[in-house]
Amino acid sequence: MAFSDWTERHRPASERQLEGNLKQRRRLKEWLGEWEQGRPKRPGVLLVGPPGIGKTSVVRAIANDLDWSVIELNASDD
Repeated sequence: MAFSDWTERHRPASERQLEGNLKQRRRLKEWLGEWEQGRPKRPGVLLVGPPGIGKTSVVRAIANDLDWSVIELNASDD
């Protein structure tokens, strides 16, 4: 079994399952909420940090709570 299989199986499905970074999570949720009123002044967000700190997990958890689909793009993708 590959390591990535384990991480996907145990990825948080909801923001309620996340710990820490409350301020950043709140800012991200506020920004996402602006999309419900139309295109926000800042139409993009860039999450930066070392691998494994939960950038993808927080986005997927919040999107799941909002019933939104996620389209993931990585700079390393061709």
